Amino acid sequence: MPLWVLQDDDPQYLRYVTDEGVERPSRRLVDLNANMAFDAGLEAWIAQVLAAGEECQGCEFLKNCGGYFKWPRRDYDCVGVKRLFGYLRDAAAELRRDLDVGST
Repeated sequence: MPLWVLQDDDPQYLRYVTDEGVERPSRRLVDLNANMAFDAGLEAWIAQVLAAGEECQGCEFLKNCGGYFKWPRRDYDCVGVKRLFGYLRDAAAELRRDLDVGST
């Protein structure tokens, strides 16, 4: 599940209205000056806002992160975030192995 959903910022379903009456996809993205098709779904939105050559496109954690850490700074270095996601992936795999051993 992408962080956008976990953080209650999924632009497909949630909207924020600024003091000026402008509708934005979420409070976190309120300063984004782009008109994007938010109703197309989170995956389509991610593909639209992240350029093909950016770090996110080849990231093994894109499905979980969804470019979350690139907002509002697209140049954000995700090394630490990737390390954290790697730890979480490894811990989940270890837990699954432990549960599988315990169920036999």
